[in-house]
Amino acid sequence: MVSEGFYGQSYARSFTRTAEFLAALLRGEPADVTGDPVEIHRWLTIDDAPVPLPLAALAPRMLDLAGRVAEGNTVGSCGLR
Repeated sequence: MVSEGFYGQSYARSFTRTAEFLAALLRGEPADVTGDPVEIHRWLTIDDAPVPLPLAALAPRMLDLAGRVAEGNTVGSCGLR
């Protein structure tokens, strides 16, 4: 809903999009990614210490990605189940 409704980004292939975006973001160097579907050719400058980045994840592949490249998972969007 948020991806498609507010940002106009397709929810299809959300794992691939998230993995490619995080790979570019977390390198700490100029992002030069021509992936599928993400394409980024930018430099992200943050003049401060690294900030912990949790990843909102529910599905098994996203949870695995959160454990490997992020500072863990956030469960703020989870229901009671």
